[in-house]
Amino acid sequence: WYGWAEIKQMNTMANKWAKKQGLIIDNPFLEKYYFVVNASTKKVKGPYKNVLEAQKVLNEHKGGPSNRQMVAVLNEKGESKSDPHTIGGLNQGAGEAGGFNKWWSGW
Repeated sequence: WYGWAEIKQMNTMANKWAKKQGLIIDNPFLEKYYFVVNASTKKVKGPYKNVLEAQKVLNEHKGGPSNRQMVAVLNEKGESKSDPHTIGGLNQGAGEAGGFNKWWSGW
């Protein structure tokens, strides 16, 4: 199972990118921000105010071994959610069957 290593890599990318953008605020009233993180290209897109916007951007490209990508969300501490299987109440872990062209190894 390599999936968790890739998920952690993409979460770290999202956290660094959000911090660089000034979105890391220790505030319990922080609005959620969603991002599309691509470990293959080392790029983060966003922020998006809702999961459907991020999902639409994610789905512009098919996920696969050479395009490892997912939607990430920042929590109230400005850190990306450690387990991205459920994002904004949607089942990203289901992949294409759940409407997400995400990819991480092991699932």
